[in-house]
Amino acid sequence: MVTTDPPGATCDLTKEGTPVAVITTPKMITVKRTKHDIDIHCEMDGYHDAQFVNNSGIQSTTAGNVAFAIGTLGIGAIVGWGVDSATGADNEYDSSVLMLMTPLSEPAPEVQDLNQPEPEKKDETPDFPE
Repeated sequence: MVTTDPPGATCDLTKEGTPVAVITTPKMITVKRTKHDIDIHCEMDGYHDAQFVNNSGIQSTTAGNVAFAIGTLGIGAIVGWGVDSATGADNEYDSSVLMLMTPLSEPAPEVQDLNQPEPEKKDETPDFPE
């Protein structure tokens, strides 16, 4: 589900530069799972464009299933997982994306790369003499 606040934005969804869908929000769409991220670009009259990268991540159950398969089913299970992993069949996307549209009357929001770790925060606790 891709939703914008306010609703009614036109959004282009692409994978590796290849168009996947063009939608008007809010819209539920089904996208084939692959190992490639989905780039979402939304625009609406009177608002700054909004962008989001919906990362293709490994399903949380996959790692546990692989470890279980090795222990109980042997190396043959790894071959099946390898095929799923190569095609992205064991990956998943965020099922719901909400994009906030900023009015043109306000400053454009800073572009944030949510794929990068946050900078380490330094401890700002004052030192007190003991």
